[in-house]
Amino acid sequence: MRPIELGALVTYLTRTGWSPTGNTWHGGVIWEQGQYEVLVPPRDGMIDAESRVHELLRTLAEVEDRRSGEIARDLAYPFLDRASYRGDAESAVDGFVALPTGIDSLRGLHDMLYAVAPQPAALSGVLLHTAFDERELATILVPGQGDGRILRQLYDATAAVHAALATESLDQVVDAGVAPAFCVALGRLSAGGLGAFELEFRWARGLPSEAPDTQLTFGAGAGEQIGRVTRRLEQRGKSPRDPAPSGPGTLEGRVVGLQDAGNRDNRWRVRVHGPVANDTRPRSVWAGLASQEQYEQAWDAHRRHLRVRISGQWTPDGRVRLRADPDGLTVLPDS
Repeated sequence: MRPIELGALVTYLTRTGWSPTGNTWHGGVIWEQGQYEVLVPPRDGMIDAESRVHELLRTLAEVEDRRSGEIARDLAYPFLDRASYRGDAESAVDGFVALPTGIDSLRGLHDMLYAVAPQPAALSGVLLHTAFDERELATILVPGQGDGRILRQLYDATAAVHAALATESLDQVVDAGVAPAFCVALGRLSAGGLGAFELEFRWARGLPSEAPDTQLTFGAGAGEQIGRVTRRLEQRGKSPRDPAPSGPGTLEGRVVGLQDAGNRDNRWRVRVHGPVANDTRPRSVWAGLASQEQYEQAWDAHRRHLRVRISGQWTPDGRVRLRADPDGLTVLPDS
């Protein structure tokens, strides 16, 4: 792991509620939070800096009830969002799980990410660590840069399903544009449909985030409950198949995802949840935008929870189904 820089350490302490006392010891500054104190080295590169940082991490681990290695990773890689998957998978050998259970769980994580990513290539930057230690089964690290943060999309979809289990209502699932395929993938994390599991989300410390670090807990039998939600979603979407729309078209709804593809063609994309063509059923559809100005308008609408209307041309295939006209994006007033 790369060395932890002093600037990253100070930023982390500040953002997690620590404050300097004004007192020093051997050149280092003493910081405090409640009854706890830590000593921050005065500069990078000191001979004893490594041992001082090690002691500081031990205190942080006690305060946060986390492993010091996790905190060190957050400090060393401040632009990675993280999700940890914990479950009740059992095995006769400590540190191992049954092969079908492990493979099924990893497939579930992959398929969840695939369902929310704007394109498969976006998953190339996702990192996976598996360590079947106690209940800790897997951790994924996802680049947090960009307006359409993949892990935030995954969290929003997971939280919507979590709410549906508690309320037995599909409203939040539908509003978030969650597809049945995502629910199937989430259900795979329940170790055969019976085990309880948790997903913990921690956001990159070096990037702003509107969402707090949080944990979603799915109790025993959650797999069966998620299966029922999946079937209800599938039933809701059943109807005689209509031909794919073509020619001029309009899409209206809330922005549920954004993607800046860098210097590639069709760089700016937005996912809108709303009715398609003459179909009144809401769906999540990717639209390609004509300019950075439209992308910024869409991002502002997403931030303010406003609806948008996009006019353009339907495309015959691919994930991007509508290409916006140069003047084809309108942010609708709150109603």
